[in-house]
Amino acid sequence: MTDSFFGESEWGRSFVCGWVPRREGVLRLAERLKAMAVALEGIQPGLGRLWPQFAARSLRPDDPGYLLDCPVEDLARLLDRRARSAPPQLPAPVGRDGYQVALASRREDAMSMSCGANIWVDSDRYALDEPVRLSIDHDSPIWRSAEMARRILLGLVDAWDAEWATAGTVIHLGLDEGRALIAQRQPWMAWVATGHEAPALRVRDAGAPLDVQAVRDGLMSTWAWPPELPQPPKPRLSE
Repeated sequence: MTDSFFGESEWGRSFVCGWVPRREGVLRLAERLKAMAVALEGIQPGLGRLWPQFAARSLRPDDPGYLLDCPVEDLARLLDRRARSAPPQLPAPVGRDGYQVALASRREDAMSMSCGANIWVDSDRYALDEPVRLSIDHDSPIWRSAEMARRILLGLVDAWDAEWATAGTVIHLGLDEGRALIAQRQPWMAWVATGHEAPALRVRDAGAPLDVQAVRDGLMSTWAWPPELPQPPKPRLSE
């Protein structure tokens, strides 16, 4: 094994869901964002207190408020004005790249944990087939509760009418000789609707699941958790 990524063996515990690209419009996007926030808040108080972010910087007092507090129509207008992934801007219809928005929480709102989400919808150019990604701190109790994680996974499925969803992590194995990152995806659980399949990228490294159950109109697979992380490299002794 070679260097680990920023000294860490694990990076990016998250919940991800997706579907075949579709166009629904900005009002439906606002409704789905609100539904996701309400579902998360019902599972873990503070978890649904997410702010829309339109720039890579810390939250400011004059930024838009919480999704939970924003009326759907106001949120839709805000997204149409500030969340278009690429030109054209208003008043033209949104382009092929659809809408992209980042969501962030503050630790004081979520019991000393933070979470964030990246949303890219109404586009036919989804990045890695992941239109919705919800990332939550490694030390969150959610990652120690299969029931809570399952509720979040299915909450995302309901809010977004997703065809598949996974919860898990990315394990960094080091760098190859060309200094390119070597990574392995390790799911904890994955739900796939009947007649669909999760992108191979999400589960190809997982091996056979420990358990498979019929859940809703689909199958829920579960793997061993937490993942076995590679040991950090031993320091080389000076010659």
